[in-house]
Parts: sequence; structure tokens; C-alpha cells
Amino acid sequence: MIENEQKITEQSGNFIKDAVEGIQEYLNISEDMGLQLLLPMMSIVLGTKVHTYNGAMVPLKANLWTIILADSGVSAKSTTLDMVKKLVLEKLTKKTRANYEVDKREYAKLKPAEKENATEPQLQQLFSGQGSTFSGMIKNLSKNPHGLLASYDEGSEFLNKMLTDKQQKASFTSLYEQSTYGKDMVGKEGKGEVTWINNPFVSLILISNPHWFNSDVKDSDFVSGFLNRFSIVQIGDKIEMVPFANQKKHNFEKFQNVAIKIWDYLDGFKDPLAMKVSKEAIVKYQEWFAKQNYSWENDTFQNAEEYNAFLVRQRTAVLKYAMIIQLFDTFYENTETLNHEIQLKYLNIGINIAEHNMDKIKHLLYRRADDKLSETRRNEQYEEIAKKVKYHLIDKGYDEENTVNTSKVIKGVWSLNKTNFDAVMRIASEKYGVKSVSREF
Repeated sequence: MIENEQKITEQSGNFIKDAVEGIQEYLNISEDMGLQLLLPMMSIVLGTKVHTYNGAMVPLKANLWTIILADSGVSAKSTTLDMVKKLVLEKLTKKTRANYEVDKREYAKLKPAEKENATEPQLQQLFSGQGSTFSGMIKNLSKNPHGLLASYDEGSEFLNKMLTDKQQKASFTSLYEQSTYGKDMVGKEGKGEVTWINNPFVSLILISNPHWFNSDVKDSDFVSGFLNRFSIVQIGDKIEMVPFANQKKHNFEKFQNVAIKIWDYLDGFKDPLAMKVSKEAIVKYQEWFAKQNYSWENDTFQNAEEYNAFLVRQRTAVLKYAMIIQLFDTFYENTETLNHEIQLKYLNIGINIAEHNMDKIKHLLYRRADDKLSETRRNEQYEEIAKKVKYHLIDKGYDEENTVNTSKVIKGVWSLNKTNFDAVMRIASEKYGVKSVSREF
């Protein structure tokens, strides 16, 4: 898998390839981690200003949701997230804030009568703050018609809330589909407030620990309408941090300038830019689409239902990937004009990324199945040890009315230890009536 990860950015366009290499000068991250963080960051630059069309000719904006699973403390998740955000969005964020300050000063100069016919300036935020609640995100989104990027480097809490709160999960899912959002809310004074968002755009990055994810996310969640809208990638590589390996200051200006060029270009259109798919790209997409249909219908993979739920989303995501990368590569390479049709070259890149993500989710489901099998075997082993505890206590004249000295039991039962003690004694208690005092090792 590592070999495959090293190749994916070479198949993802020049902007992504060079951006990941720029980050790797400071952090020894995998190409896959760089790709999965970059795409949602890039998508927010496009926001609601541009769309393509899905196979049913329904407008399709570039919002992307990603879950990255990586071990805590060894994968530099938060550091990498901050660096990617800086590489793509830092200069654009400063520009939108500077524009807001200018507009605010001009608005303040207006006379009261003039203000009645003017719109009060609003700061265009590009991303929601870390740890924002759902209601807080909705409030920010209502003030930011361009859309928002929400990122959580401790995404387990956010994901858990979504998976357990059906109403909130349904509301957030509707945002992915860019459906009009409306909700009555109670204001500070107890009066009704209506939040209405006609054109919502939210890209989302959740970073979590694979142990939490695999223990708390149920199989049924994989076929729900919420979780399968994410690309889910588990990063297996541990990052060897070498302090000051590169002592140069960050110089990401050539990447940051691309975001500004795209922003300014799209600002020049009165209405959102509509990028159709070129004829030759449509032919390729139809061929690939039909091939994927056949392979899914004939897939004997034991988690086929969960797998297919994700693949349905990736079929459409191909077009999003293609649109994002065509825009970024065009302005990164200083091409004179942007082609307003998605070209075959970029459709092929979108297919590469989608197939890569399909492979990732399949391996994740395989690992989950293996972990379940391992857990079953482990529980069987614990039950065998619990029987040994029972017979050991009988042999020692154990009285069921009395508690057991834990240290003596551990010394007397081979394979019972500090690690498995609680689980084994729980089985021994439930099945054989064994009681135990607090651990005295």
C-alpha cells in the first residue's frame, strides 16, 4: 500500500504533486495524507462560484467530505492540517479580511439615509473554527454565501454526535447535497428566529484515531446516508519527526497565489460559472461508469453492501475532483485561459483519485472484518482462561461467598495477566459467579 500511496499524487495534477512535495520538505507525511487534506482545502476556494453537472444534469458543486484515520501522536495530523491550510488558504484569508476592512470603513462613512439602501459588509470566512457546534456552523454558513470549510483535528466527538443524533445527521446530510436549509430556532430573547440558506456549501475534514473509529462506528453506519458521503482513508505510516530538518522559512506563495487567482477569476462572473463535461470526457465517463456497475454487481466481497454505498458516491465525486484540479492546474501553470469544459485529461485524474479512494475503503472494511474475527477469537480465549480461573478456585477451596485476592489468582492461573484481567474476570463473574476485589498487583 505504501508504494501505491507514493504514486497517487503523481496522478493528481501538478498543483497537488508540487504542493505535497513542498510540505514533505518539512514533514515526512505520506502522499495520501497530503492529497486527502488538500482536496477539501482546494474545494472551498471554488465554493458556490462554480459548478459542473452530474449524469442527470443536476448542478454539482465541489464540496468534499474526508475522514482521515491516523494514530495519535505519531502521524503529525494537526501539524499537517495547519500547514496544508496555510499553503492553500493563508493569503486568500488575508485578502478577504483586508477587503472587509475597506468595505467596513466605506460603509461607516455613509449617512443614515444612505445606509438604508446599502448592504452592511460581512466578513467572508473561509473556514469554521475548530470545535464549532452544528448550530454555530449553520449560523456562520448563513452569513457566508460562498461556503465554509470545517475541519476538526479531533473529529471523533463531532462524528459521534452526528451518528447518534438522527435529526442533526439528517440536517447535515442535506448540506452535502446542497439542499436548501431552513430551520426555526429560538433566539436569545426566546423569540423565534428562522435560519434560511438557499445555496449551502460545506467541505469537511475530520481527523480521528482508528481505534475509536473501529470501536464506535457500527457496520450499519457504513450504509447510512451520512457516513458514505465521506472519503475515508486510514494512514498506516508513522511519521519520523526530525526537528529542524529544514531550517528555511515556509515559502508557499506560489501555491497561495493560485487560490487568489481562482477567486478573482470567478468573482468576474455575475452568475456562478457552469463547467460542462466535454464530449470526449463524457464518453470516457460513460465507459468507466458501466464498467464499475458490472464489477460491483459481481463483487463477492463479504462487505459488498457497505462497499457499494461508498462507491456510489465516488462515481459522482470523479466529476468534483476533475473540476477542482482542472481549475487549480490551469492557474498554477499560468495557462492563458480556463477551458469551461472539463477535459478528458482531468476526468482521467478524477477517476484515478476515485479508484484510489475505493481501494482505501475496501481495505478499511477488510481490516474491520479481520478485527472482528480477532475479537471473537480473543473472547474465546478469555472464556477459556475464565474456566481456568474457576477450576483454580475450586482446587484452592474457593468459597463463593468470599471475594478473591486478585494477585493470588494471577499467580495461580497461567495466561491470566494485568492486561486481560478485567475482561476475563468479567466473564468469570457473569458465567461462574466469581467475585473479585480491587486489583492488588
